Amino acid sequence: MKKQLRIVLIAALLVLVGVLAASALSNIGLPKQVEVVERLSEAEKARLTEMFHLRRALGSQVWPGWGEAEIPVIVHNEAYVFLVGYPEGETPPDGWVRVPQDEQRGGPWEAVPGDTFQGQPYYRQQLVGTEETPENFTVRVGESWAVTLWTREYARVSFFSEFPGEVPPLLRPVVPYRLVWRFLLGATETYVGALAHEAFHAYQGMEAPERLYAAEFAGPLESGYPWHDDEAESAWQAELDALHGAVKASSDAEAADLAGEFLVRREERRRAHALSGEMVDFERQREWLEGLAKYAELSIQLEAALDEDYSPVPEIHDDPHFNGYGSRERFWRQQVDEITRMTGRSGEVRFYYSGFAQGVLLDRLMPDWKSRVWDEDVWLETLLAEAVELQASGIRPKRLYFLGPGLVAALAQHTIHESTHYVAARLLHEQVAEFRFLTNGWLTSRVIYATPVGERAGAHWLLIAWAPAVVTTLIGYALYRTRARWLTDVPLLNALLWFATAYFLLVDALYFALLSPFFGGGDVAAVAAVGWPRWPVHVVSGLVLLFNVRLVYQLRQESKAQPERYLPAERS
Repeated sequence: MKKQLRIVLIAALLVLVGVLAASALSNIGLPKQVEVVERLSEAEKARLTEMFHLRRALGSQVWPGWGEAEIPVIVHNEAYVFLVGYPEGETPPDGWVRVPQDEQRGGPWEAVPGDTFQGQPYYRQQLVGTEETPENFTVRVGESWAVTLWTREYARVSFFSEFPGEVPPLLRPVVPYRLVWRFLLGATETYVGALAHEAFHAYQGMEAPERLYAAEFAGPLESGYPWHDDEAESAWQAELDALHGAVKASSDAEAADLAGEFLVRREERRRAHALSGEMVDFERQREWLEGLAKYAELSIQLEAALDEDYSPVPEIHDDPHFNGYGSRERFWRQQVDEITRMTGRSGEVRFYYSGFAQGVLLDRLMPDWKSRVWDEDVWLETLLAEAVELQASGIRPKRLYFLGPGLVAALAQHTIHESTHYVAARLLHEQVAEFRFLTNGWLTSRVIYATPVGERAGAHWLLIAWAPAVVTTLIGYALYRTRARWLTDVPLLNALLWFATAYFLLVDALYFALLSPFFGGGDVAAVAAVGWPRWPVHVVSGLVLLFNVRLVYQLRQESKAQPERYLPAERS
């Protein structure tokens, strides 16, 4: 036994040594500068092109007007600053203006010789010192608000240069820095999202410049914030737990209850720990500034993942680190779960997540909130408190509103189902003893065949029994496929078609897959007419049901993103 244990320990040690050696070898040749310095590489241009395309295609679904805003982009590496997307036909003025300091930086721009971006000239200038390096934020170039960010390639080089300094000296040689980079920041979608984050700051500057200046001037207050007060941090944790629960709630009522708990806990924390008015303002300002930008950053990536009609630009597919936004739904869920992990850390990142979470809740509880967020002294928590009150007071009784279209859609599905039974039976020359069209009670219908169940034989009974499920499901697919076309300016009609799509996709699939054994077999029992077992029908129907549930989930996500299409306008 001791010999076997010794062998296992030696083997484990050898594996560990091998892993550490492989990790150390992987660190050989870490890049120390970008490969293409004096111009943008084709990969960098593809990433920027995708960001412009993504924002134009989906930006206004995330935030009204954001997609149409003209927002140039400044990116830089270790030696050059590049300006792309400046209004066509105009020559950019010298440099850029830092915000909110209103300090001029940089010098004259020159067109990059022998190169273009999207068929148009783009510009560059050399960096003359670290004080000239654009910050990752927004700046002004002439009358335009612009994005500023590292190029992705330079961000990678900087990570390999700076991150080892954060690692204990003993571990520095063996930490797999390439793997860490790939895990934390390696996805191209994450970089595109970062560009979108800064583009939203530019949009904040366009829509509410005074508020952006005030929020950014509040930034230095971070150094005086009570990050290391254990009791305050414990209260913060309870606050964030309630906020996280609200975002993940299964119903609007539960979301409103937990949002209300978040607001109560927030007020109690501030009062119990005597948080000064200046620090309360700091929290609100940073949630408005960075929380909204985080909301835009994550929401536009989620939209790209959920929108089946969205296609990234072709050139981005040459990027080996781009996955077509396929991982962004999971990334969204991971980011939501980060809300509860913000305490115990110094720094304002928690306000990115608390602001983001409040934005998600406002989408759910008060869909028209975005029209007010630029107004002076309107904070996310102010709007959320109104939304909670709105939910509690029942000003918009959504359940009653949707009851009508839901019942009509259910009746339509049932009527078409039973009518198809009748038509199929007549076409196949089976006698119908009675067809209770809308007279079976509660406006339902029912077909009663002349042939008793025990005497039914032949494959035509499968057609009579199963044709309705096939017809209704195909109608559901047709409604789903054409959903972008049937949306009208009448919310009640849109709601009716939404419920019809869901019911036609789900009802018969659910009945065939799961419910029929509890109701005497119903249409599934028709297999007895040809001597087949029932279980294959349940299995196939179950697979169809899973697929259709996925479609209805997609439909639900789309409707949540456009609630004004389905809900009546608020009365002022």
